[in-house]
Amino acid sequence: MCPPLSRDRLSRVRVLSVIHAPAFGGAHNQALRLAAPLRDRGIEVVVALPEDANAAAARLRAAGLEVHLLPLSRLRETARPDALLRFLATVPGDVRRLAALAAQVEADVVQVHAVQNPQAALAARRGGRAISWQLLDTRAPMALRRAAMPLVTRLADSLASWGSAVAAAHPGTRRLGDRLVLIFPPVDAVEFAPDEAARRAARERLGVAEGELLVGTVGVRYPPKGHVEFVRAAGIVARQHRGAKFRIIGAPSPAHPGLDATLVAEASRVGLTLGDQIELVDPGGEVATLLQAIDVFVMTSPARSEGMPTAILEAMAAGKPVVATNVGSTAELVEERATGLLTRPGRPDETAASVLRLLGDEGLRDALGAAGRRRALESFDIETLADRHRRAFEIAVEHRRQRRR
Repeated sequence: MCPPLSRDRLSRVRVLSVIHAPAFGGAHNQALRLAAPLRDRGIEVVVALPEDANAAAARLRAAGLEVHLLPLSRLRETARPDALLRFLATVPGDVRRLAALAAQVEADVVQVHAVQNPQAALAARRGGRAISWQLLDTRAPMALRRAAMPLVTRLADSLASWGSAVAAAHPGTRRLGDRLVLIFPPVDAVEFAPDEAARRAARERLGVAEGELLVGTVGVRYPPKGHVEFVRAAGIVARQHRGAKFRIIGAPSPAHPGLDATLVAEASRVGLTLGDQIELVDPGGEVATLLQAIDVFVMTSPARSEGMPTAILEAMAAGKPVVATNVGSTAELVEERATGLLTRPGRPDETAASVLRLLGDEGLRDALGAAGRRRALESFDIETLADRHRRAFEIAVEHRRQRRR
């Protein structure tokens, strides 16, 4: 095990976190939420985003983070050889730009996200900088994970994984031993604490009357969040619980401009009235407030998608009962029948059955919601998470030093 570094030796560490996704998501939220506690621990985070990520950049800058926009390609989810070839052709340019940025910001550590975009790691290696690689989800096909993980384990000075299940889904992670650090989503439990005044305001904004039950989900509107399955489950629930309302709370994804039309068409197909029974809501910076309106929180992510969904932990912190598909490391957040209910991915009928069970039992909703908040407070506090990130960076710096000897 690498010996721990003193706080003094880490007092000037700068981390360049390279995020290839343009829409604000888990990696962006991590940078935003951890900026202050990491700064308190002597770590300054600088973020690099693709040049079309203006909205995400604005949110990060508003929180005091230094953000750089530059041309960054990302490997798309497609089996087309021409798409892969186009991606490979962009890699040298990405590496040059990221290496130059790392030198410009005087980064000690480069933080890389996911296995499918290794450009930042190659740039860090070129400049002799420490590499802290992070596994956020299970979106990459297993064939790609098997092909990429030898490179990851060879280049990474430390590896952080959103839960043990995500680590296990990436072959070779256990070979890193103590250089593997398990982390979880950053959520401010105070910000998301149950608030009756915020609940009333949020329900008014979402068009939900007193006495109506609201089933909601939170997440950027793109395929890995499984919103089509949410709509299908909502259609089943609505036929048996006609007073229920449904809201998809999340910003649209610039990379998936046709998804909203698909969701609207699916809502019509299953008999839901758009704008009344179901609605797509862009929350801006008001997720914490709008989440208060929900009576049952639902996450219908498909099989190959999540790591540990931040929105689930936010819902737990807000005291909401959770129905979620058992994917990635979700079961490490949601304890079955204790803090929520787990269903199989791709089964909207199972999701609907669990939602109906909760809609029909206020006592169960309250019990699961209260247990979820206790678990969020006891096991997933942000100070513990900041310590784990500091540990991952500490290990990376020391391992890089040892490599140079």
